[in-house]
Formats: sequence, C-alpha cells, structure tokens
Amino acid sequence: MENFVIIGGHKIYHETTQSTFWKNVKTKIWEPETLKILDRFVKPGKIFIDIGAWNGVLSLYASKLGARVESVECDPKAIDFFIANYQLNDGNIFLSTCAISDKTGVSTLESHNGDWGNSMSTIVDRHEQMGQIAVETQTLEKFVRSRKINMEEVSLIKIDIEGAE
Repeated sequence: MENFVIIGGHKIYHETTQSTFWKNVKTKIWEPETLKILDRFVKPGKIFIDIGAWNGVLSLYASKLGARVESVECDPKAIDFFIANYQLNDGNIFLSTCAISDKTGVSTLESHNGDWGNSMSTIVDRHEQMGQIAVETQTLEKFVRSRKINMEEVSLIKIDIEGAE
C-alpha cells in the first residue's frame, strides 16, 4: 500500500513511522494556515528556504509548487525522516545538516525529553540532559553565501527552530 497525502492537489509520498502526523496532514488538522502561506508566497522558479525542515513536509510541498528548496535540519532522527520522505518523491531540494544560529561554530542540540525526531529539538539550552549532541552551526548569512543563494530569488524563508529564531 502506498503512503501519501494530497496537499493543494499535489501527491506527497511519506515514510510510515510518523503515521499519526501524516494522518493529521491528510485531515487538515496539522497547520493548514502554514500550508496556505506557502500557497500564497512560494512561486515556481523561486527559492524557498526551510530552516528547521523536520521531516520535510513543507520542503516537499514547496518543491511540488515549483520552487527550488534549500532545507536546513540538524536533528539526526529528523534527518532520517527527511531523507526517507525525499527519496519517495521527486523535487529540487537540497538538505543542509547544520543549525542556523547567530554564530558559526558548534552548539549543543538538545532533544525534547530524549526523543529525537519529534520536531522539538533545539539549540536553546533547556537543561534537559536527556539527549544532547554537538552540531555544526552557521549564520544565515554564511549559509546563504555557501549555497550561492541569490536573495532576490527567494520567495519565502520559513524558520521554526524551537525558540532559537
């Protein structure tokens, strides 16, 4: 059986371990207002920057809308979800596995209650001690330069990085 959702008339295939999340997308419970923002601002041939890309749902949708997508995610389990979902779809998506921060270097990424991949990991110190790893950080400016992004071609930047915005 194929696992997919239809968003804005576009079929997006997905891996199966996050079935509750994808059911919420399918039934329009998960962030319909966010999807409407992408519908309004993401344009074919333009660039969508997805900072905190999680499992790739918004990156995949923006790609289906015709954008070149520059995704950023550093949670190792979320990266696995992202790659699995990306491999099930076609699209013009590039994934950078770093964190966007106010400084370039290394920071500590904390999982939420030791649960990686649940979209709640952050470089903001929560003192949780249940799950921490070191991740590379880049400033947004350095990321844009390294990816050779022409900011005049960017139609939307989404930033959802659990308090580190």
